[in-house]
Formats: sequence, C-alpha cells, structure tokens
Amino acid sequence: MAHVLDSRGKKMRITQTTLAAATIGLLVAACGQTEPAPPVNRQGTTVAAAPAVPSTSSPPPAPSAPLGDLKVESIAEFGQALTLGPLIVFRQEGGYLSIQKRFHSRGNEIALVRNSEGGSGTIDSYFFVEFGPHLKPVVSEAFAAADGAEISPRQLADGIHVDLRFNEGMHEDLTYRNGKQLMKRTPLHSKVPGDEDTCNYLYNEIYVNYVRGGDCSKEFDEDLAMSSVRTYNAVSNDPRFSLDDFAEMSKSSCAARSPMAYSEFKKRVCGY
Repeated sequence: MAHVLDSRGKKMRITQTTLAAATIGLLVAACGQTEPAPPVNRQGTTVAAAPAVPSTSSPPPAPSAPLGDLKVESIAEFGQALTLGPLIVFRQEGGYLSIQKRFHSRGNEIALVRNSEGGSGTIDSYFFVEFGPHLKPVVSEAFAAADGAEISPRQLADGIHVDLRFNEGMHEDLTYRNGKQLMKRTPLHSKVPGDEDTCNYLYNEIYVNYVRGGDCSKEFDEDLAMSSVRTYNAVSNDPRFSLDDFAEMSKSSCAARSPMAYSEFKKRVCGY
C-alpha cells in the first residue's frame, strides 16, 4: 500500500480501487482531447506530427498526366514511327522521319515532321502533328514544295503559314489552323524575276556543265544527275523562268562550246 500527498498536503492512501479510478479518468480525458499527443521516438524525443490534411466530400480531380514527348523510333529493320508515350502516332516502312520544328497554340503542341524517302531524285514531304493534355494526336495531310525546296513555316496570329512556292504555274500557300489545313493557289498576274538561288543553279549546275562537256547530239536534260533533273522539272512549274529560251540557248552554246555570261543568262531565263 502506498501513500501520496493530496493538494492540501495530507497523506492519501492509494488502493487498487483508487488506481483503477485514476486510470479510467485518464482514458476519459484522453478521449476528450481534440488532438492526439505527439509521438515519441525510442530516444524519448517528441516527433513532429505531419500537418493535417483537410477532408472534402469530393476530392479535386488529378491533372491529366502528359503522354510524353513526341519522338522518332525505329520499329523494324526498315521502318520508323512517331511515338507519343505508349501511342504510335504515325508509322511507315522505309524512308526517314525527322521532327523539324515545334510550335505552341491553344495549350497544344504542334510539330512539323519531315518525311524523306531518300535518294537525290525524290522530293521530301511534310505534315503536322498536334497534341496536348486534352487532345488526342491529330496528323495532318502531307504536303510538299513542288520544286523540292525545304520549307520555312512561320507562326502568325491566325495559324502557321507555309510558302510552297510554285506548282503548275500557280503560287501555293498553305495555312494550318485549329487542326485543319487550307491551301491557297494564286496565279502570277505580272512578270516578276525568279529567285537568285534557282537561277544560279540553272546556270552553273545545268547550263554550263552541258555546254562545256555534254553530248551536244542529245538534249541537255538527257544526261543530267537525278538531282539536276529534279530541280529542272520543278522549275518547269515556275512561271518566273523562261525554260523555252533555256533549252534553245543550251543547244546553240553547246555547239560552240562557249557558255554565255551569267548576266545575259539571267536576263533571258530568269527575268532580271
């Protein structure tokens, strides 16, 4: 039997009944606490409790997890695919895919993809892929510049614009907007000169080579590299160049084995 002093300093006898009552009182007091006592680790140090998380009847929805980045991956010995996380967005057998440029619009990402079949006589095509947190990937129709030139798209306020140059005598301009493409074809209303790069290529790579070393019994376009054939055929769609004069000049200059000066060539063929 033990004794303790009460609040007035008098001895108080502790019995089993008293201990039981005290224990019950502690339990009742503990149940009435609004916050539990902080936990204590093995070293006797109080451990800080984690902050309380307010409970709600309907938790907010988790944000949509992105599928991942658009990538080019090999899927077979001669195949490639555009993948977005687990999704295969586009696939093909043969050729080469490459992501050329990226744009952002309406919270989505728009990628310009180049599709090259390989070889000097082929023309590369392009297409757009648009995707976002709430948009399944959308693949546009393929397009290309008729002369095989690389395209340089520009993002403006009303969409992405691509100058596709000339095709069958018409200037082609493509606009990509809100997942759709619009092709505008405009005739050339006045005589304007051709671009300097194309004119220079026609002169140095085709005309001069033919005049100085070609077989004059053949037409100048019968003994050309495929890359030159592609360029010449593409320029035939461009009304800024006079290819009838080009053919006539090539034959007469080849017979003399003397090419005319570039300044004269530009006036007659390229409109300068």
